[in-house]
Amino acid sequence: MYEYEWYLLWRLPDNGVTNYAWSLPSGASISTGSGTHSITVDFGGNALSGSICVTASNVCGKSGYM
Repeated sequence: MYEYEWYLLWRLPDNGVTNYAWSLPSGASISTGSGTHSITVDFGGNALSGSICVTASNVCGKSGYM
């Protein structure tokens, strides 16, 4: 049996945001870019289906989930 891994890139505009907090489905992990506007996600062999969400924050406050 072969185990496959998938990597995908998500990128948002960088408009004065100082931090991004990403939420991933169970089994997925951020392989690069944690806290930034651009991440690469590793969907390992045990990753479940689900949404990828993010909140953005700066000195004015925090957004809702995008």
